[in-house]
Amino acid sequence: MGAVENLLGGIGNIVSGFFSSILALIEGTFNIVSEIVFGLLTLVTAIIHGFISLGFNLIHFVYTNLAILLVLGGAFFAYSVFLAPQQGRTKRIGGKKRA
Repeated sequence: MGAVENLLGGIGNIVSGFFSSILALIEGTFNIVSEIVFGLLTLVTAIIHGFISLGFNLIHFVYTNLAILLVLGGAFFAYSVFLAPQQGRTKRIGGKKRA
């Protein structure tokens, strides 16, 4: 009976190894798929974050430039109204009168 037990034990080991390899294959496939899904989610969130950051940076850039342009415009207005030399005919100091 020892030979039959050895034969059945060998067949059991073969079947057990087959099922173990199938389970390992399924587990490996699941790991690969989960890594791909996680990578795609990370990529999508990075792209969304990039677009949001780009939008806020653009808004910040526009408002900063508008503020700078307003300050420069106010300075030019103040210069042109209060500090610029007046246009028109000016008298020459000590000049001769023309006939």
